[in-house]
Amino acid sequence: MPSMNEGHHSFDSYPNPESGFGYSADFARVGGHGSYREMLCLAKSRKPGGSCVAGREISPTGPGAWIRPVGDVNGAALGRDHIRLPVGKDLQVGDVVRVPLSRACPNGCHTEDWLVESGLPWEWVRRARWSEILACVENPETLWCNLGHAQGRPHSRVSLVSARFETSSLHLIKAEDVEIRVEAGHDRSNSGRRRITACFNYRGVGYGLAVTDPVSEAGFAARALGRYRIGDAILTISLSEPFTNNVGDTGRYKLVAAIITPEDYHNA
Repeated sequence: MPSMNEGHHSFDSYPNPESGFGYSADFARVGGHGSYREMLCLAKSRKPGGSCVAGREISPTGPGAWIRPVGDVNGAALGRDHIRLPVGKDLQVGDVVRVPLSRACPNGCHTEDWLVESGLPWEWVRRARWSEILACVENPETLWCNLGHAQGRPHSRVSLVSARFETSSLHLIKAEDVEIRVEAGHDRSNSGRRRITACFNYRGVGYGLAVTDPVSEAGFAARALGRYRIGDAILTISLSEPFTNNVGDTGRYKLVAAIITPEDYHNA
């Protein structure tokens, strides 16, 4: 039977021998004055047309702002031609990379969007320490508006009206009592893919959000239908692009874009 560590991103938990948040020695030269920004990747999730990548900028003073590199000014997904890492490297959650960015291009509540500089390679720097992941954890009062349910998943969407008033679309949180539910796909849009839901509590509110992290999806989809308890975990939560579902409802989904735990860093 697969171990409970399979199906999410895991890290060794060990003391940080250095004080402060890690960053490269040439941060000021490359990230501060050039077109490259150094980013700790906290999500690489599926999105129509490719991947949705997001992370926190690394600075000498600690975690910086969220960055979501996008393929065009409308927030297009990143394809393999965008994520141009050295041969043999595949971007993973927990990687520190330098990303060539052209300019900020906020799109509605996706205020974190940055246009990728076409034609330039990404630079892989190193794996992050667990202490750096923890330094990026946020503590928002709520995960946006908590009124919307979708397909039996509690507090899993926001209305388009509510989304217009949101100033962010990404959070990294510590969630309690995380349980993964593996169910059969139940509608045409999900045909052939098992339905993977992360159920958890955050600040006294229960959530049931779709998992879009392909590492987690593949790990849990290989298991029998059922419920699998993870316990406390670090989750990257994202608001989706606007949607209209097959019954005419509209809004933005809340998604679990990454599940991160400190166990055995087997994804290094």
